Amino acid sequence: MPITALTPSLGVRDLKATIEFYTGVLGFAIKGTYPDAENPGWCMLGLDGVGLICNSYEPHTHEADGEHDHEHPAAPVLTGALYIYVEDIDAFYEQVKDKAAVQGEPTNYEWGMREFGLTDPDGYQLIFGENVGG
Repeated sequence: MPITALTPSLGVRDLKATIEFYTGVLGFAIKGTYPDAENPGWCMLGLDGVGLICNSYEPHTHEADGEHDHEHPAAPVLTGALYIYVEDIDAFYEQVKDKAAVQGEPTNYEWGMREFGLTDPDGYQLIFGENVGG
């Protein structure tokens, strides 16, 4: 059975703010919410071939066990970064640079990638890269 996709799942402090960031700044679309769009506790976001699941740390209800919340860490739990490949990284950078906590301008690296990073509202590190050969 071949593996066909990887969709990270991130815990977030304010799911509505996270949805606004990923849709409004990065261009993702909402693929689904649970239990509903007005008061989501869970959300699936997607853009082209990239999927992302976000779970709220805020109290929310699941039918089976009533209202609860997930442990709320002081900082994101992910110890690495999410690496997202893009086409035309310079145009993408221009699109997001004034709307997000960007870390540096696109830079060419010896491993053949042109990259820049940014931090999402929960402090998760996102690195965007374009293959420029090498």
